[in-house]
Amino acid sequence: MDSVQILKCAVGTNCKVTYSRFYTPVLYYVQPAVLYAGAEIAFWVDPRSAQDVVEYGVEWPFIEARINGYTVDFEGKVDETTQLAAYNRNQVKGVLGNVMPAPDASVNMKFRVGNTLNYEKTALRCDYTNTTCYRAKVLPVINSVDAS
Repeated sequence: MDSVQILKCAVGTNCKVTYSRFYTPVLYYVQPAVLYAGAEIAFWVDPRSAQDVVEYGVEWPFIEARINGYTVDFEGKVDETTQLAAYNRNQVKGVLGNVMPAPDASVNMKFRVGNTLNYEKTALRCDYTNTTCYRAKVLPVINSVDAS
């Protein structure tokens, strides 16, 4: 018989419930945390047992990664032969394409079993006063300056 737990949250309070399963991949953070279009970035991720549903040599180890809704390009860095070690932190490198600047960009990786659980304790970065925090900050890029 299944047990049912009822969680109650008082009105006006901030309640957060984090629910994951043994196969839910974990995204620890992106590096560097301050990004721009064309930057090489690394996702630190633990796929857990999500790799069990991937057909090695045929499918990528994950479906996609996005920064603020913009897809990260892994061409030449990840392919069908890439295997991520289960229950370990893996570094997956890619290149950020065109993305709009944002002071706190959302970071997401999607595996066959679903989206990653973003581990807030390592993903969140703050300035030295702890007043401004972000998961990833996207800055604009100046590609050229001319006399006109």
